[in-house]
Amino acid sequence: MKTPLKQSQSEQAFSSRLEIDPDTECWEWQAHYSNGKPRFYVTELGGQAYAVRWAYEHWVGPIPRSGRLVSKKGICAMGRRCVNPWHFTLVTRIPQSLPLQQGMVGVGTAIHQAVEATDSEVQEALDALETDPKGS
Repeated sequence: MKTPLKQSQSEQAFSSRLEIDPDTECWEWQAHYSNGKPRFYVTELGGQAYAVRWAYEHWVGPIPRSGRLVSKKGICAMGRRCVNPWHFTLVTRIPQSLPLQQGMVGVGTAIHQAVEATDSEVQEALDALETDPKGS
């Protein structure tokens, strides 16, 4: 029998505000929005955070100061309501003097580095969301 992972207070708060679409795997936000973006209270931070940024940093990895999350084309049609971190690509500004390499994309006049999640990282986050929300 699989033992459920214990969730932090922030994971519980986050997962209790989602409705997961089994067809698209979108995590539709069902709670507070600020400036059109999903937000919630993060106990460990002692304040509000944007839901998709928190989810990305929690399950995928850090977002550098110059980084921003961009919705992946063709993944979902929910727009800002979707907070599934694997429906987003992290792009960071890198020096334009570097030659384009695999995984880099040009956006306007800037060159950005795209970062992708592995299938195992996606599954780990989904497993964490399916655990008992009380952590018992």
